[in-house]
Amino acid sequence: MGRAGAYITAEGHREPIPDLGRMTGCMADAVRTLFFPSLGAGVVCCLLWRRLPNRDQHLGLLLVGAGLFVIPQFIVVAVGTVATQLLLHRQVVLAIWLSLIGAFAAWKLVRILEGRTLPDYQNYGRQRRIHSPIILGIIALSFGGFGLHMLWLSAEDLLLPHAVYQGQITRKWIQHGTRSAPQYYLGFDGRSVEVGRDLYTRVREGEVVRVEITAASHTVISAYRVISPSY
Repeated sequence: MGRAGAYITAEGHREPIPDLGRMTGCMADAVRTLFFPSLGAGVVCCLLWRRLPNRDQHLGLLLVGAGLFVIPQFIVVAVGTVATQLLLHRQVVLAIWLSLIGAFAAWKLVRILEGRTLPDYQNYGRQRRIHSPIILGIIALSFGGFGLHMLWLSAEDLLLPHAVYQGQITRKWIQHGTRSAPQYYLGFDGRSVEVGRDLYTRVREGEVVRVEITAASHTVISAYRVISPSY
């Protein structure tokens, strides 16, 4: 087996690190299992609704599709920093919405450049629309480009084999955002990884742990405490 701080593939003797409380843990397990099937079912329902001849009479199908698509993402955003196993799903949610914003801005830009009219949205008698091609282009490139980049990373994380890393925890810290949930980090022999609050609160500096991380974004998806490692 390799030394601490090196990538390893052997299993060794390990102890699972306890996760969350029963209620939150069950929710995290359910979301992880149903997340992608629910998103796919939601998209299918919305596409079927679009192809119906009398769409106004089948709004229930649209509402079901929107719920299947949005509710799992809302749960991931709500508990994404709490459960380590949902960190990858939180990355997918961010990638989806950045890409959607970029695609919407690109759609508006194309219609303006083609000279087509856009729907008028009024708010308290005042129109609030972005018609500047430059602003729309910046939004499309920045949001869409970063969203597609994150989607590519997420696809690699889901499809490529994961790496196993064993090392001693040398540091742990919390990064507080002004308008976002706190982010939890662990330092392993000179490298740092983001983890959920469940893992952060259950390990101590000096412990040797083994973490499974994704191939592209190096997101932690599971962790084990090494009991009696042999080098």
